[in-house]
Amino acid sequence: MSTITTIEDFSNEIFYEIFEYLYGNDIYEAFSILNSRFQQLLHCPFLQYKIRLDDRLIKQNTVDELKQISHVIKNYIFSISIRPWRPTTEIISLCNFDSSYQNLHCLIFNINQPNIILLILPKLTQLPKLYSLTIENIQKLKIICKIYPLVLNLSKLKYFKIETCCIDLFADHSLPIATHEQSSSIEHLIIEHYCSVQELVNFLYYTPKVHHLKFSIYEDKKTHLNLLSLNHLRHLTSLSIEMCSLKFDKFEILINQFKFHLKTFSLRIWSRNENYLNARRWERIILQNLPQLEHFSMKYIICFQNDDQSSLHSDKSNEFLTSFWLQRQWLLRIEMIHDFIIYIVDAYKKQWFEYDRQEQKIYSVEELSKSRQLIINNISVEILNNIHNYMNYVLSVMQIDHLVIKEEIFVIQLAEILCLLPELDSLEVSMISFVYPRQVTLDEMIKIFCSTTHIKISKLRVRKINKIEEINFFLAFCPLIKQLEINKLPMINVEFFLRPLLIQIRNKSKFQNLRLICIQLPTADDKMILKLKQMIQDENLLVDFKIKRNEEKIFVEWK
Repeated sequence: MSTITTIEDFSNEIFYEIFEYLYGNDIYEAFSILNSRFQQLLHCPFLQYKIRLDDRLIKQNTVDELKQISHVIKNYIFSISIRPWRPTTEIISLCNFDSSYQNLHCLIFNINQPNIILLILPKLTQLPKLYSLTIENIQKLKIICKIYPLVLNLSKLKYFKIETCCIDLFADHSLPIATHEQSSSIEHLIIEHYCSVQELVNFLYYTPKVHHLKFSIYEDKKTHLNLLSLNHLRHLTSLSIEMCSLKFDKFEILINQFKFHLKTFSLRIWSRNENYLNARRWERIILQNLPQLEHFSMKYIICFQNDDQSSLHSDKSNEFLTSFWLQRQWLLRIEMIHDFIIYIVDAYKKQWFEYDRQEQKIYSVEELSKSRQLIINNISVEILNNIHNYMNYVLSVMQIDHLVIKEEIFVIQLAEILCLLPELDSLEVSMISFVYPRQVTLDEMIKIFCSTTHIKISKLRVRKINKIEEINFFLAFCPLIKQLEINKLPMINVEFFLRPLLIQIRNKSKFQNLRLICIQLPTADDKMILKLKQMIQDENLLVDFKIKRNEEKIFVEWK
């Protein structure tokens, strides 16, 4: 076989693959001036150029160059993404869309001058293959109501997404009735702004072919949901809804209108109506109205207040652990972010400590029933100071088996949390601190160990440690640990870290329950594995053990 020594020896097919990762204006600028071979390559009918007009990518003096590029390769442009970087007149002149854009499939507008959109949209009817249109960063809802009728005139459109950054979520006339009867070809519709239910239904009347639908609604007390009709949406298979302050009873009436062939259903709720956590009502709704449902996910979000009571669920077990939910592997987990508590129901995903489990392996009912997870992420100081009320509110819904803390946490606060979680089996922490916000005293450390004798944690993952002593603390703090994973070691040799741990295990002085150590190292390779294996054998640190590498992770396991 001959050896390729210059880039010109690459086949055209290789260049086509390279060009897939580049914007069209960069391709043209880099290759058009090389030689005739590349000039011919740039006009190959197989090429699909992606053009991006962005003030972060384009210099002041390149407007004329872009116009020239657009003129030369206009037939080959597949997508154009436009962001504000010039006065209105220049944007319009640069985007003089007409039928000569024969292969333009996708347009993305992120323009904070909404009148420009109204000027451009009528021109898009001339594009013979415009299948995808995205309009972002709309700041005036009054402009939105003018955009929709123009979009309905795009006869080839299959995908439409509109997004607003408007603060006034509930402004009137966000979704108008179209001016005349027409049927759109849109199949994938994403409406990223709030509208009333009635406004939504009015617009959906013109999109009978939609099969993927996402929208955001708020409660409109004037609308009689029982009188709505969505019988024409017979192709709808995927539905995503974001709701604000809609009571569950009214939501149930609404979802009855979508009981055709839904296979995917996603829901995001901002409300304090805890009926959304009634698993048995959900079970009845799905069985009666959504019998073909394959994928279900829900996020129920509340802002926690110090006077919140936990009486609603205090005498109930987690009802999302019945056979209905376990058979489908749709499980409940809870996440704390800032002052919000998010209850999430979705498909169970393989956990970090299931390192030897195949992705497609079927989970038993017993395994799934012990997969109750809590994630703590960037919660406020006020919440940390009142962590007992916060955790009691969470525990009124379900006990916790797996805890994930995604931020650095003070060791005393960590101990307080663990004392409230008697069922905890696994713990994942980012970092722990013994000195911030203050230095931990010896008396406090003794108190921590005395107060956590009930801890049953058997699996521990630490994202980052600053000192080896931190791992010794964890292993003493949680003496039942069987699996230990460390994602980032301090600047030390991996042998220097492993050796003292394994010596203590060999001498039966500490850590007798530990059976697996996993260390993530960017420099891990087969040579390192051989070196570690030789060290363990030569020093007789372990007898019956296995060591292997999976990409950056090193696993040492023994019996």
